Amino acid sequence: MGTVKFTVTAAEGCTYKWQYQRADGTKWFYTTMEGCNTNTLTVIATTARSGYKYRCIITDSYGNETISEEAVLTVE
Repeated sequence: MGTVKFTVTAAEGCTYKWQYQRADGTKWFYTTMEGCNTNTLTVIATTARSGYKYRCIITDSYGNETISEEAVLTVE
């Protein structure tokens, strides 16, 4: 078991909210993992999380939201 970090880059002054989706799911959930409100999310990589998807909702100072591309965690 190890950790993996997902990072997004945005303009200064943005806020970040990370979400995950279970491997067999269709609904997104907000996470409380380390870094969930920063540009870098740290995930403990367990086989139970293999196939989970992660994405970040980035909000600028005007309230405009952008959703990052999804990243899939693969644990072998």
